[in-house]
Amino acid sequence: MGGYNLLTMTHILESIAIKAPPQPIWEYVQEYRRRAEWDVTTLRFEPLDTKRVDNDVRVFVRTAGGMEYEGVYISYEPYKVSAVKMTRPIGMSRFVTWLGRGATGRLRTVRPNSR
Repeated sequence: MGGYNLLTMTHILESIAIKAPPQPIWEYVQEYRRRAEWDVTTLRFEPLDTKRVDNDVRVFVRTAGGMEYEGVYISYEPYKVSAVKMTRPIGMSRFVTWLGRGATGRLRTVRPNSR
């Protein structure tokens, strides 16, 4: 049986060398207002209850793929680690669905009615 194995995941690792001290780089990538400048997957990212980032701070995220969700910082240690976990999907402004086995095998874009 031919086709795609949707359970196989490809991992891509990319890195660059930046000739600068780590502190200004960290501060730049942690500045939520500027996230869309460097994170191609994110259109909007902002804390919900405060204007700072820290452990347990809730955030709103809108992805370039059209998904919106609420997340929470699960790990935040300045100059070392920053991690956000999705806690509540809010909606999709656009998403792609697979038509399923036995169908044409084409992808189609589905756009829900605007609110």
